[in-house]
Amino acid sequence: MAANDCRRDTDLLYPPVRIPVSYRAEWQDGLGARGWKLDRGIGDPVLLAVTAYTGSKVPTSVLVHDILDHCISGFGLSGHRNEAKATLQLHLRTGAEIVSSYAQLAHDIIAGGVNGEALSEFLPPALRVLMPASAKTDRDRMNALLQQMGSAALTNALIERLWEFGHQGVPEALRSWSSQGLDPARRTAVGMCLQHLLELADDYIATHRINAAQGAFIVGNDACGLDFMAPIDREPRFSAQCAVDSNAHPTPDISSLTLQAHSTY
Repeated sequence: MAANDCRRDTDLLYPPVRIPVSYRAEWQDGLGARGWKLDRGIGDPVLLAVTAYTGSKVPTSVLVHDILDHCISGFGLSGHRNEAKATLQLHLRTGAEIVSSYAQLAHDIIAGGVNGEALSEFLPPALRVLMPASAKTDRDRMNALLQQMGSAALTNALIERLWEFGHQGVPEALRSWSSQGLDPARRTAVGMCLQHLLELADDYIATHRINAAQGAFIVGNDACGLDFMAPIDREPRFSAQCAVDSNAHPTPDISSLTLQAHSTY
């Protein structure tokens, strides 16, 4: 998005969907990371502070993923089931490869268990029946599955389950976007708009050496905004709005999706 597509103007009429966020130069959460957190996720030990950094795989940051693919789509911020749904939304929004993401989630589940629910609730019926009744903990149940199936087969079964949850979330996300007056067909452009705002905000914070800030992203079909201020002296204040350019950033044409895991995992 070109720089002249973004204007700072406190008099502009913002769209109605408001996502509160907070910034800290160092979060007192045991990790001491710098960056942004959605206010609804503060206190969740699974959720880390993030910056505008995107990496090479996805054109938008983790914060944009949390805003659009989790919150706007109607999913919780943590939990493997929610992450499976949000990961597929990320794929539909950006066209990013997510096979490796589901594989990593499966490995994490085998190593550390399911986040957000009991293992018996997460697993498909075909795996539940393999868990011995004598197992007292989810760790014991997972170890029993590993012994019976082997690592590769269990990983593929978990990946298939993650794909299943991802697809279950598609109609849920469409309903959630529509219920908020947002057009899911514009989600790619909305994401790029939010990313541009976040990059401007990170530059502004670095220039003004801001240690803490509170504000909100405003998400709309035609424009998005970001406002924040330092909570102590209320200055300096950042306020920006950018147009959503769906011509420059159309939704990827993803003609088919598979529910099955592949042998290349």
